[in-house]
Amino acid sequence: MNKEPKNLGRKDLALSLSQTTQSITYGPDPRKKDYAIFWQLALVVLFFLPAGAASVAVKMLWRLPQRPHCESIYWPMASASLRLYCGELAAEGSRSVDGQVSGLLEAIALVKVLPLDHPLRSQIDKSIDQWATEILALGDRQFNTGQLSEAIATARQVPSYTTTYKLVKDRIRGWQTTWTSAEGIYREAEDLMRSSQWQQAIGVAIKLQDLDNTYWSTTKYAEITQLIQTTRTDSENLIRARELSETGGPDNLLVAISLAAKIGQGSYLYGQAQTAVWEYGRQMMRLAETALEKGNSLEAIAIARKIPAETKLHDQTQDFVKIASAKYRAGEGNIASLEAAIMQAQKIDISRPMYGRAQQLIGRWQREIEDVSHLEKARQLAASGRVNDLAAAVAEVGMIPVSNPRYSEAQAIIKTWKREIEIIEDSPLLNRAQTLASKGNVGYFLAAIASAEMIYPGRALYQEAQSNIRQWRHQIEVIEDLPYLEKAEGLAIAATERSLKRAIAQARRIAPGRALYQEASEKIASWTDRIQRLEDRPYLDRAQNLAALGDLEAAITTAQQIRPGRALYDRASREIENWQNQLSLQSAHQLALIFTPEALAGAIAIADRVPKNSLLRSEADLDIANWSQELLQNARDMSRYDIPGAIAIASYIPPSSNLYSAARTQIAEWQKILNPDTVEQFDPAVN
Repeated sequence: MNKEPKNLGRKDLALSLSQTTQSITYGPDPRKKDYAIFWQLALVVLFFLPAGAASVAVKMLWRLPQRPHCESIYWPMASASLRLYCGELAAEGSRSVDGQVSGLLEAIALVKVLPLDHPLRSQIDKSIDQWATEILALGDRQFNTGQLSEAIATARQVPSYTTTYKLVKDRIRGWQTTWTSAEGIYREAEDLMRSSQWQQAIGVAIKLQDLDNTYWSTTKYAEITQLIQTTRTDSENLIRARELSETGGPDNLLVAISLAAKIGQGSYLYGQAQTAVWEYGRQMMRLAETALEKGNSLEAIAIARKIPAETKLHDQTQDFVKIASAKYRAGEGNIASLEAAIMQAQKIDISRPMYGRAQQLIGRWQREIEDVSHLEKARQLAASGRVNDLAAAVAEVGMIPVSNPRYSEAQAIIKTWKREIEIIEDSPLLNRAQTLASKGNVGYFLAAIASAEMIYPGRALYQEAQSNIRQWRHQIEVIEDLPYLEKAEGLAIAATERSLKRAIAQARRIAPGRALYQEASEKIASWTDRIQRLEDRPYLDRAQNLAALGDLEAAITTAQQIRPGRALYDRASREIENWQNQLSLQSAHQLALIFTPEALAGAIAIADRVPKNSLLRSEADLDIANWSQELLQNARDMSRYDIPGAIAIASYIPPSSNLYSAARTQIAEWQKILNPDTVEQFDPAVN
C-alpha cells in the first residue's frame, strides 16, 4: 500500500470537513455537489477560526482544492473524513443499474474500523446505516430483475450491527413468499395451457401483475401470455391437422403435415407436433401401400413422392418408389417384364429399410416366371378348342404349385377350360331334350325330361337342364289339371249356393304343390266367401231392419248369429258396436232425467264409455258437456250454504269434460275458504 502523504494542513482539513458534510444519498458523483455546499462550509470556518486564519481559510475554500486519489492512500494513516469520502466513492459504484454489493461493503469496511469514540462517529454510523440500507435496496433491485438467489445473497451481507439488519430476515421471507406464489401462478397457468383451457390460463396469468415484483409482473407475465397465445395457435394447428388427417386423402395429409411442422422447438407442443408429422407421413405411406395392393402402382408412386422430408421417412419412400416401379413392370405379366422388375428390385441395398421386402418380391417373381411359361404353353394348346387339346391344356396349367403366385389364376383358367369341355360333351343331350319338348304333349315332355336328367350335378349345363325340367313338369301339371279348374269355373257361373259348393269340390281335386294349385285356392276362397254371404245376409238384413224400428237389443241378438271368421262377421261386429253405443246413450239420457247430482254423474259415466273412434262420440261429448255444466252450476249454487257439498258435486265432472279444469279450479278456491292456513297447490290437469 502507498504511504499517506505527510504535512496535512488547513487545506486538507477544509477538504475533510467539506466531505463529511455531504449528504450520503443515491445520485451522481458527490464532487458535483461541492459548489452547493461551499457557502455552508465557509460560514463554519469563519465562525471557529481567528480573523487571520479565517481569511486564509476563506481563500483556500475559494480555490477548491484538488481531490485525493483513493487508490493511492495509505489507509492505516487515513483520516475519518478521508475514509468517509472514499467510502462514498466506493458506494457510488454500487448505485448503477448493474451495480454490485462489493462497493457498499468496501465503503462500510473503510469506516467501521474507526474508534467508537471518534468525533465523527455520528456521521460514520449514519453513513454505515445508509450504505446498509443501500445493500438491502440493491437486493430489492436484484429481486425485481428476477435474481432471487443473488438478492438473498446480497441481503445477507447487510452487517448485523446496522439498524437495517433487522429488516433482512422479513425482507428475504417476503421475497421468497412472493417468488413461491409467482412460481405457483406460473405453473398453474402452464398446466391450464397444457390442457387447452386458454381463457382460464390467461385469467390465472393476470394474477402475476398483482405481485410486488417487477420481473414477475412484467417480464414473466409477458412471457407466459405470449406462450399461451403461441401454444393456443399451435394447438389449433394440431387440431386442424388432426381433423384433416381423419378426413384422409394425400392432399389433406400434406396440409396436416405442413401445419404440424410449423410448430417450433420452443413450443410446449413440439414433441406432439413431431409425433404427428411422423404419423401423418406414415398415414400417407399406408395410402400408397393400399394403392399398390390394389394394383394402382402409378398412384402409389405419386403419393410416396409427395411425402415431405419433415416426416423423416426419406429412405422408406425412396425404397417404396423402387418397389412400386418394379411391381408396375411385373404387372404386365410377361417374362420380360418380370425380369425387368427383378432387376429394379435388386437395386435396393441390404442396408436399406425395405431390403427384406424386395427380396421377397424377387423370389415371388422368379417363381412367377415359371408359372407364365406353363400358362403360355397351355393357352397355345387350348386355342384349337378341341376336347383333347383342352384336356392337355388343363394338365399343363395343373403343374403350377399351390404356393406359386399364379396358382389362383391357373385354377380360374382350369375351371374355364373344364366348363368348355363339359359344354361340348353335354350340349347334344340338352339340344335333344329341347327338341322333344317342343312337340307340346305329355309324352314328349316326359321324354325330354329323361334326356335332360342325363346331365349330372356339377356339370356346366346342369343348372340350365334343371330349369328346363322344372318348366316341362309345370307344363305337364297344367295340361293334367286344367280340365278340373275349367269345370269348376263353369259350375260357379250359376252363383247359387249349391253350384258354388260343387265348384269348390271340383277345384279341390288339384293337389297342393301342383302348377294350378295357387290359382285353384284363390278361386275356392272367393266362392267360399260368396257362399257365406248368401247364408248370413238374411241375419244382417233382419238386424238392420230391427234397429231401424228402434229395437236395438233384438237387432244385436240377431246380428250375433253371424259367427267369427265368416265373410260378414266384421260388418256385423261394427253394427253391433254402434247399436250398443246407442243403447248406452239412451240409458244415459234416461238416467239424466232424474236430475240429481248422482244421476247426472252416472249419466256422464255411461256416455263416457262410447269409444273415441265411434260415430256417436261427438254426441256423447255434447251430452257430457251439458250435464257437466248442470253439475257445476248446482255446485256453485250449493256453495252459498254448503261448501263441502259443492266440492263433492263438482268432483263428479270427469277429465273428459271440457269443464274439468274449471271445476278443479273452483274446487281449489273452495278448499282455500275451508282451510285458509293450508294453501294447496292444485294442478287442474291431475284427477
